[in-house]
Amino acid sequence: MRADADAEGILNVARLQRDWESGVERFQKTGEMLLAGLDSETLVAIGGLTLEPDTAARALRVRRLYVRPPWRRRGIGRALATALIGNGFAFVDLLTLNAGVPGAAEFWEALGFGRVKHETRTHELARPRGR
Repeated sequence: MRADADAEGILNVARLQRDWESGVERFQKTGEMLLAGLDSETLVAIGGLTLEPDTAARALRVRRLYVRPPWRRRGIGRALATALIGNGFAFVDLLTLNAGVPGAAEFWEALGFGRVKHETRTHELARPRGR
């Protein structure tokens, strides 16, 4: 998976690997999680939630979502994102992310995230009222 992401110039999988290996991020705090998408035994997608470090509000940040090219446009990314959103809202009322990859903003906006002007994030999604 890392080779695919690197070949596309997408750095988030390398960051995930570096942070995991160094112990900086293990997705162990309340609400955090790391999900993987598999096709048989092949890792085809990954994505996680971590505590949002840069907000006064209690929030989680969607991080490192990546789907390998041959598995795109099959709903895997949407399924992963939907699971992350659902889990996130079990713990907090606000989800954030940085859509820094071409096409990512449109993907997240289709899932309800709205653009924000902030130094460290591009999009936010508040828990719908009544949930």
